[in-house]
Amino acid sequence: MTFHTTRRTLITSLVLTSLVALTACASSPSAEPGLEPGPGQESSAVPHGFVAGATEADEAQVRLSYLSADSGAITMIDPLTGEEGFSTAVPGATSLSHDGRYIFVRTTPNAPLKMIDTGVWTRAHGDHSHFYSAAAHTVETDSPLPSGSARGDGNKVAIFDESTGTTSVLLREALDKGDVHVALSIPGTPHTGLAVPYKGHVLVTGAPGGDQLPTTVSVFDNAGASESLTNAACPSLRGHAITSYGVLFGCSDGVLIVSDDTGSLTAAKIPYPSTHPGTNPGERIESFGHRPGSSELTALAGTAGLWHLDAAAQKIQFIKSPEPLVTSTTAGNGTPALAVGTSGTVYAFNTKTIAVEAQADLLPATKTGQTPSLVVDNNRAYLSHPGTAKIYELDYRDHLRVARTFPTSTTPAQLVETGL
Repeated sequence: MTFHTTRRTLITSLVLTSLVALTACASSPSAEPGLEPGPGQESSAVPHGFVAGATEADEAQVRLSYLSADSGAITMIDPLTGEEGFSTAVPGATSLSHDGRYIFVRTTPNAPLKMIDTGVWTRAHGDHSHFYSAAAHTVETDSPLPSGSARGDGNKVAIFDESTGTTSVLLREALDKGDVHVALSIPGTPHTGLAVPYKGHVLVTGAPGGDQLPTTVSVFDNAGASESLTNAACPSLRGHAITSYGVLFGCSDGVLIVSDDTGSLTAAKIPYPSTHPGTNPGERIESFGHRPGSSELTALAGTAGLWHLDAAAQKIQFIKSPEPLVTSTTAGNGTPALAVGTSGTVYAFNTKTIAVEAQADLLPATKTGQTPSLVVDNNRAYLSHPGTAKIYELDYRDHLRVARTFPTSTTPAQLVETGL
């Protein structure tokens, strides 16, 4: 009951905010490029981020999508109702990534990438945001998409093919209209790397070492031309995150942050703390967990604990855990760092005192090949495990209280949240 009362209050607040925002938009229209009004229409009639066929809402239209551990099907849940909706089978699906709206489905190695439009997205517009929903569907293409892993920033999607080192760029403006094609191709060297769109550029890893991991990051403009970026060394690069302060990359000697604070892209290294230098190869950062857009992140520190990273302060701190952890994330802004231990216990760590402030035994012990999924937004965290047919909704501000439990038609191998 507390949750629903809080949600009604939030909705009322958002409605009032949206009315103010719509007034501001009408007086100062700013449609996305390629979404200009048609002949005879007023420009103020096209809300920021609108796409034909979409409905604007008063709050973010969040969807949870999970990959079945049994069938490879991808199924969506509306957290407002807790009910399953759109579902589609993707043979050979192995992992999911997303850009806030589109889910990118990787299948077998060297197989074309698949995409699902979850039909929900948010567009920031000055001091407010616009929220949209449309019908979810599988994205059809005239020709197969490139193979590889995909990342997106809401304006571009970059697909990196490790077997060739080629980066293929799709434009969201075209993609939102159903036009799926590669707008730009950037050649490279085969390696275990990635490409990340950021602020009108594409950041691409390169110069692989003997372990086939990249050692540096390069910048390319909209035409595919290389731009200068100094201090971009990142030995044995693994993992990335797009934050409000820049793009972060995990390196063996710290975290590389690429930002545009000065109007042009610059790179700087955030070192591991001197009290726990992270020199043990088993404790280095390999991937990040965070709320989309947040400047605070977490990463596993091997079996010893986790790293808490404040991108705004460019500071990393080590948090020791009671047991080895298998996944972690945080919503930032003073909320705890969340993590799941190998025993199935969920922990909330206070990032100021670096102590455990809450814990809950919710999941079965992790077996080989069974990694829980933990995603977080401004209000709740969502937790799933390949061994259970359910998704937990946790109130991380209330000592990991289980707010709701969503039954699933099969066991989730991976969980993602879109619409934010």
